[in-house]
Amino acid sequence: MSRAPSPAKSLRVDGKKIVGHLNVAGRIAATASQLYAKNLYAFVETLIDKAAKSVAVNWDDELVKATVLTRDGAVVHPAFKPKDEPKPILVAEQGTN
Repeated sequence: MSRAPSPAKSLRVDGKKIVGHLNVAGRIAATASQLYAKNLYAFVETLIDKAAKSVAVNWDDELVKATVLTRDGAVVHPAFKPKDEPKPILVAEQGTN
């Protein structure tokens, strides 16, 4: 005989807790949003110098290296670097056809 929890109740079976939440999807979305916010805050917090109260990016930090795409006008992330040098754009001079 299987036992299932009543809606909005929980029960223990063989030492394991089974929870019968009514709105599982609604609970997960909130949890995922909170987790994302917590992770984003933790990442941004590493970019701030609390003593100076200013942005202070540590370019040698492992997370910064993994997430930065460009620096000083150049693409620095290996996955986004162009395979070939960009070709110059030719612009016609004014008054010529």
